[in-house]
Amino acid sequence: MKKKYQCQILSLLESGDLPKVKLYAVEEDKILFVCNSQSELSKLKEWVLSQDEIDYWEKEQKFYYPPGRHAPLVSDAERKARAEELGWNRLDLEQEAKKTKTVSIPMTEE
Repeated sequence: MKKKYQCQILSLLESGDLPKVKLYAVEEDKILFVCNSQSELSKLKEWVLSQDEIDYWEKEQKFYYPPGRHAPLVSDAERKARAEELGWNRLDLEQEAKKTKTVSIPMTEE
């Protein structure tokens, strides 16, 4: 997970706006969020999609994009090829993914 976003997300969570949201790095360019309520999820989604480097927000296999976009910037094939090129390995977090309201958010490279 990019250090910049890790710090921003942790700050957002600790500031009291989203104190119960948990986050896990599931891949080098994806974060899994676990929320306990719809209001937390909505607030988090709004913040995430306002970030410049976010490609899309995925929830229950549905994709949401930043304002003004209707498709990802990078195809899945390109994303997978780049991850292999960089030597990124998927982390095993299957147990955490089984919790409620999970979301993954691919980020573009800077």
